Amino acid sequence: MNRLGMGPVVGAGLARDKEKRYVEGGRLAPLLRFCRQDQVDESEENMKTANPSHRGNPWWVTGLLLALILLLHGCAARPPAGEPVISKPPVQEKTAASSLLASAHQAVQAGQFNRAEMTLERALRVEPRNARLWHEMALVKYGQGDYGQTVQFCLKANSLAGRDSALIRQNWQLMSRAYAKMGDIDKAEQAKMKAEAAN
Repeated sequence: MNRLGMGPVVGAGLARDKEKRYVEGGRLAPLLRFCRQDQVDESEENMKTANPSHRGNPWWVTGLLLALILLLHGCAARPPAGEPVISKPPVQEKTAASSLLASAHQAVQAGQFNRAEMTLERALRVEPRNARLWHEMALVKYGQGDYGQTVQFCLKANSLAGRDSALIRQNWQLMSRAYAKMGDIDKAEQAKMKAEAAN
């Protein structure tokens, strides 16, 4: 018995109630709520483990298989590490390059070689392996009086021309004129012969 005349069990109960009010109303309230929530989460997890009703659910199995298929597909489509990814230019960019080539050709015909050069530089950023663009750039350099660059661009165009014999012939003809302008008659004749042999 204590001074209030209550037994030890009743006194302990009052002490616990007082401690509970202190904890819930003071600084320890957030910690208490966190612990209670943690206990709820743990009990829910135990219930799920104890009653795995999803194992027999066909939708759960279908979803798992679909996720596995998507994962394997992503791994198969990924290129090897260290290997550059090369993407083909879209159709719109090819159309843009063709339009730029036509605009540059008109500028060359009008003698506006600087404007044609800037236009062709934009087109070559889109299609750097387009032989027609390199041939047109060679015409620009010829019009600017840069005959050495004319020959280099013609050779570049020939390396990309494939079986386009008409374009190859035009490149050799232009190189023959450029060599003649530089005073190299022998190379001019050789280029002329190669132009005639292209068929």
